[in-house]
Amino acid sequence: MTGTKSDYPAQSLVLELIGDSAEDGAGGYETIPSGLSIELDKTYYVAVSVRIGDTSDTGVTFYLKEMSPDATLRTTHAPHKVTANHQSNLPLVLGGRDPAKHQVLGWFAR
Repeated sequence: MTGTKSDYPAQSLVLELIGDSAEDGAGGYETIPSGLSIELDKTYYVAVSVRIGDTSDTGVTFYLKEMSPDATLRTTHAPHKVTANHQSNLPLVLGGRDPAKHQVLGWFAR
């Protein structure tokens, strides 16, 4: 989720893919916006699926559902560019940055 200082609208869901830069340009860093936003102080189900080799408009799928009885599951799709050099021995971190490496590894708030 983005914060007020983000380049994207506040409270938007984004995914950041990080891979080592490659000569062919397949690695590197990429922010992928979902086009979905959330309200503060509400509980949500959030998921994302990435088909790392699929850079089409459906390569990334975001899922969002407010956890209330009448809510519906919302989905959006997005393309991505990072397709290589994405393996990492760092832990997956949701909602922040790895304290030792200062790298974004999951959903975050800025």
